[in-house]
Amino acid sequence: MAWGQGGAWSGGSTAQWRRLRTIVLNRDEHRCQLGLACCTGEATEVDHIINRAAGGSDDLENLRAVCQSCHRVLTQRQANAARPQRKRPPEEHPGRRKRP
Repeated sequence: MAWGQGGAWSGGSTAQWRRLRTIVLNRDEHRCQLGLACCTGEATEVDHIINRAAGGSDDLENLRAVCQSCHRVLTQRQANAARPQRKRPPEEHPGRRKRP
């Protein structure tokens, strides 16, 4: 489902989200909580530990401050894991003999 089509996140930034974002960034002292290889260290975004599509909530315990680079990498990993396999399973050759 594409962004804005009624999925887990289908609206713009709300006052409640902006408030939560500020609380989380301040709580984590604007430091990235992921620290991946691409990490800049300065958190400017907030990430759901358990994403909303998987049943996560906007509770403070489920939110963490992250830098843009780490957030991008993590989001791409989650998207790849959720994407269905595009290849069909291999078919057995019609002339292959069955093993006993």
